[in-house]
Amino acid sequence: MDGGINNKSILYRIPEEVLSMILQLAVTRNTPFYINTEADMGRSQIASASASDAVGPLPSARPDSQEAHIADWKVVNFTCRRFKKLGRDAFFAAKVIAMPSTLPAALLRPHKSWKAPRGFAGQMLKNSGNPKQDLACVRHLVLTDARDFKPIWMASLTKLLTTHFPAVRQCMLIYTVLVQDKQMDIEQITAAMMLARPAREELRDMLVGTGMPERVVLEETVDVRYTEWDENTKKLETCIYPILRFKAGAMRKIKQREQEEKEQEEKEQEEKEQEGKEQEGKEQEGEN
Repeated sequence: MDGGINNKSILYRIPEEVLSMILQLAVTRNTPFYINTEADMGRSQIASASASDAVGPLPSARPDSQEAHIADWKVVNFTCRRFKKLGRDAFFAAKVIAMPSTLPAALLRPHKSWKAPRGFAGQMLKNSGNPKQDLACVRHLVLTDARDFKPIWMASLTKLLTTHFPAVRQCMLIYTVLVQDKQMDIEQITAAMMLARPAREELRDMLVGTGMPERVVLEETVDVRYTEWDENTKKLETCIYPILRFKAGAMRKIKQREQEEKEQEEKEQEEKEQEGKEQEGKEQEGEN
């Protein structure tokens, strides 16, 4: 028995690959799921099947679209152990996940010595899971705090994606401005996503040049409350492009030098092997 479900039930006869696909289809939504760290929302206590599964409070006072995602979260975590084993990966792989770029570091920081994230992000830590593995499953990512006036933000984007989101296939940048340290809410995110368009080719080429995987489909949009496309373009050309060009150029030179060194090592190794064969041949001739 497991949570009241017989081991011989159909849930335990379905192959893991098939069940994972079913769970992904079941939790797929056409709205983004915003993993927020703020606690200015209502909360409700969720009763779990056993004490070991208890996760404490989860967000409840969310816009309707977010309630559906929270319901999916409950299903994959509290139905049975097999759902929980496969469901977390399916949950993060299937959904459009929106979050600030600072969240991965906050989730992975040792939280015993500091104040852990609040909101849903805090529950990712409490739900006896592995936040690093959760993030590694994300395929469609929306970053809600892109900065078109901070070179360090854009220059660190490649590292953020390759370090925390190795499975990402699509990434959308929402250019915005923090106002009194308030994060965007889901309505603002959804409104910005409706204006999304493919990333400018020059920007994408430079990011690929800094190490962003070529498979990543990059999109851009703006938080129209604070910026417009023309203003955004000027900021990118003035603040972002110069540093990205420099970084991409530097990385090309490093890769070129590494390739040259590798080729030189291979050449020297071949020469040593050839010399060894020639020496061996001379020794055999001398013996004869």
